[in-house]
Amino acid sequence: MNPLLILPLALALLLGGCAGHSVAPEVAEYGLPPVSAGASPLLRSVEVGAPSWFSSKGIQYHLAYADAARRATYANSRWVASPPEMLDRFLGRSLTGEGRNAPGICRLQIEMDEFQQVFDTPQASRGVLAVRATLLAQGGTPLARHSISAVRPAGSADAHGGIAALGLAVGDLSQSLGLWLDGLGPDIAQACRSR
Repeated sequence: MNPLLILPLALALLLGGCAGHSVAPEVAEYGLPPVSAGASPLLRSVEVGAPSWFSSKGIQYHLAYADAARRATYANSRWVASPPEMLDRFLGRSLTGEGRNAPGICRLQIEMDEFQQVFDTPQASRGVLAVRATLLAQGGTPLARHSISAVRPAGSADAHGGIAALGLAVGDLSQSLGLWLDGLGPDIAQACRSR
């Protein structure tokens, strides 16, 4: 082969190979908003559980107007931890002060049913959070149960809007749980106080 042809051919192959590879977009990671430490007089700890589809860091959304059964995740945005891990830390801090000097002896068990951005139209969406809460005595006996849903409209029809709406919904959930615990009767309050 003519040596004068080798150099242009090699250069063409090199440039063609570079042009064929695109750089993957950077994946952005998001967490829940900061939370102030608090303490319910009934609680020693909070435990959050969830179905397996919440075990990943993917930020889930649902196009309710297009497909009633399909869940999807954003490609270039994700949570810093799985939703149950984030909610466990948030509620632990907001309801028990993360166990530091927590005055009560009961446990609050939370089961997540929903945590996603729901699109009702291509332009309108909302952050939806739904849980079932069970207050457990020191020995594990259920004392009270409560289901709570928190829904906040998203300010934009994208991951940023969903993240902000879900962050507000988590704050609403924490407040609702605190009010529920405060409203439980004196018998339950007595069962959860340190002896």
